[in-house]
Amino acid sequence: MLVGAALGVCLVALGFLLTAVCRTVMQLNALSNIGALVFAGIGGALTPLSTLPGWARGGGAGHPQLLGHAGFRSVILDGASVGAVLLPCAMLLLFGVGFGLVAARRFRYAETKTSWA
Repeated sequence: MLVGAALGVCLVALGFLLTAVCRTVMQLNALSNIGALVFAGIGGALTPLSTLPGWARGGGAGHPQLLGHAGFRSVILDGASVGAVLLPCAMLLLFGVGFGLVAARRFRYAETKTSWA
C-alpha cells in the first residue's frame, strides 16, 4: 500500500505538470502517450532491464516508474519488509513534490477562470 500511495502521488503530480505545460488537449494526449511508452520502456515495464542495451539501462535509474516497479517487486516477489520500500517511496514522494512545484509555477491560472453563475 505504501508504494502504491507514493506512486499515485507522483503520477497525479506528473499529470498536473503535464496539464500545466500543455496548451491543448491534443498536446496533452500526444505527450502523455509518448511519455508513457518511453518511460515504460526505460523503466522496465515493457521488457526486463537485463534485455535492454547498456545505454538504455542507465536511462531509467532514477525514474519514478522504475522506483515503483522496484518497490512492488521487493515486496511481492522478494517478500521484503516495509523498510525495504522506504527509499523508493521517499524518492517517489520527492518526485511528486518536484513535479507539483514546477506545475504550480507553470500553471496559467488566468486561463482557467470560469463563471458558475
